[in-house]
Amino acid sequence: MQGPHRIVRAGSSYVGWEAIDDAGRVRGFILDQPEQPGRGRAGDWIADTPQVLTALYTEAADAWTRAGYWTHECVFPTGHTAERALLSLGFGHQQAYGKIPVQRPRADRSSDVQIRRGADLDALLPRVPLIAKQQEQSPVFSPRSSQFFDELEEGFREWAAGDDVVIFAHQASRTDRPAGYVALELTQNGPEIALMAVDPNRRGQGIGSALLIEAHRWASARQYTQIRVDWRTANIQAEAFWFRAGAQSTSSDGVVPSMVIRAERGDGGRPICTH
Repeated sequence: MQGPHRIVRAGSSYVGWEAIDDAGRVRGFILDQPEQPGRGRAGDWIADTPQVLTALYTEAADAWTRAGYWTHECVFPTGHTAERALLSLGFGHQQAYGKIPVQRPRADRSSDVQIRRGADLDALLPRVPLIAKQQEQSPVFSPRSSQFFDELEEGFREWAAGDDVVIFAHQASRTDRPAGYVALELTQNGPEIALMAVDPNRRGQGIGSALLIEAHRWASARQYTQIRVDWRTANIQAEAFWFRAGAQSTSSDGVVPSMVIRAERGDGGRPICTH
């Protein structure tokens, strides 16, 4: 993807979305057609890269679900360049697993990052729902019940009290709320990043990287060679972060029941979406 893409409404003859780069060039679009009997709504899409399609679908799917269309079906020739992007958006894969080779940090520990335990977790609790809130949004679509959020704080406290859990929080001062945190859990297969989140208003400021450095420092001091991670494949920001951090994908699994994919063989045919 060359530079940031902005998603805007298309022309009035069709309801849809188009991706335009900074030079004003159209890089792709999704167009909605009127509802068809027995098929719901349908439309065409074109995208010059999988990244453009991901951005377009994220915007369109949010509008479709708000309108009550929860089943999305895409049709495209097998081997299409968009196949991996669509699978990762929930049309095949749901969860990805990977590992990050441990690197010994050269710099000293940042004064903004501290280990949190016991009563020190209180200031961190408002940040605990960040992951669940992020996954409620398009294109992950994993809503949680009010009961889940009611029980989240107590469950987090109980889990974080374990001897096999260590939590680093990024907090500039004691009077500030933590901007983010990373929680490592020591399993039979070594350390695993069980939770990691950064305040949406503080993203892009190096906070996630600073937290990950401390995870590396902790693992390196204990002679571990890798840290296991996992993420929702449809969580675009999370997947991009982990790949930038050096994650090597080991496997993926799961199928979102409300999303299906159908591939057409042959060189002909055009990609379409129905919902």
